[in-house]
Amino acid sequence: MDEIQKTADEFSAKRQELEREKEKLERKQRKLLEAHYADAIPLNLLREEQDKIAEALLAIDHQLDLRDTQFDGVKSKLNKALELLVPSPR
Repeated sequence: MDEIQKTADEFSAKRQELEREKEKLERKQRKLLEAHYADAIPLNLLREEQDKIAEALLAIDHQLDLRDTQFDGVKSKLNKALELLVPSPR
């Protein structure tokens, strides 16, 4: 059970790290747009940077989905194993 909790904590820490990075990129997207509206950067540079950010956001979303799927699979398998070891009272 200690190992399970350790793994859960690691998944949670990595998820939080990815969420913080995602928020940082979303703030950067908004700042770029504001800079463009203020005529501080040309449209072609805005597009390039927005494309880079969009790719990074997609990668983060993919990592988050993958981690969630992996963790859900581990939890499901552990629950099945525990059910076999400790039958539920009837």
